[in-house]
Amino acid sequence: MNKEIKFNTPGDFMESWFKNDLLGPSETKTFCEYYKNYYKNFTPFLKDNYNERLQEAVDIIKSKNGNLDVLDIGTGCGSEALYFASFGCNVLGIDLEKKRLDVANSRKNIIEENSQKKLPCNFELKSVFELNTDKKFDLIWMMETFHHIEPREKFAEIISKLLKKGGYLIISETNALNPVIQIIMFKSRGFNTKIKKNIGGKEYNYGRERILCASKLKKILEEREIFCEYIKYFRIFNNLENKKVAKMIEKILPRFFKPFFIHYNYIGKK
Repeated sequence: MNKEIKFNTPGDFMESWFKNDLLGPSETKTFCEYYKNYYKNFTPFLKDNYNERLQEAVDIIKSKNGNLDVLDIGTGCGSEALYFASFGCNVLGIDLEKKRLDVANSRKNIIEENSQKKLPCNFELKSVFELNTDKKFDLIWMMETFHHIEPREKFAEIISKLLKKGGYLIISETNALNPVIQIIMFKSRGFNTKIKKNIGGKEYNYGRERILCASKLKKILEEREIFCEYIKYFRIFNNLENKKVAKMIEKILPRFFKPFFIHYNYIGKK
C-alpha cells in the first residue's frame, strides 16, 4: 500500500477511508453499510459535525500527550479507536459484530503498513457485560451506543468499576428531547424498545434505538459516582451547504431550546 492515511483531524482521518480504495470487496461493503449516512455524502458540514462529536475526547487525549488507556464501547469498524491510538493511547475496542471488527483489524493493518509502526490498539468480540478484565481506563468512549445497552443500571455499575478515579466517560448520543427524532424512531420501532437479539449465535438484551435525554443519562451515572462535568448540545440541521451559517445559528439559539438540537455529548468524571 502506498496511499497515505491522514491523522490531522478525526474528519480528515474518516475522509481518507471514503476517498481511498484501501479495503477488500467484502470489507468495503461492511464499511459502507456501517457508514451509510456518511459514505459518498461526507460533506464539509458532516465532517465538521463529526469533529464536533470527538472534540472533548481529543482535547483530553492531547492534554495528556496520548498517555491514556482508552476503552471504546461499540467500536464498530474502529474509526475512533484507531484515531485515538494514533496519538499513542492504548486502546481497546469492543463490539458484538465480527464482520465490523474484521474491518477494524484490516484498517489497523493498513495503517501499520503505511506508517511502519505498531498501533497500540486491539479489538475484541464481546459486549461490555462480557469484558473480563481488572484493568481500569482513563477514558471510556461511546458514540451512538448507549441506546443499545441493556440493562442500563447494570451497565452503569460496570462502567464505574472500569473507570479509573479521575477518569472520563464521554457519551455522544442522539437527543431524545428532539420531537422530530422521536417521531422517526417511533415509526421505525414503535413501542418495542427492548428486545432480545441474536448476534453471532448468542442472545443479548438489546435496546432498539432507545434514546434518552441527557438529564436521565446524568442521573443513571451519578448513582454510580460518575458525575457530569458538562453537557454540550449541538447540530440543528441534518445537512447544510454553509457550515459557518449553521454554527452561527447554533450559537445564537439559546441552550434552553434543547429540543432543537440533534446530538449531545455527555462528559462525566469519576
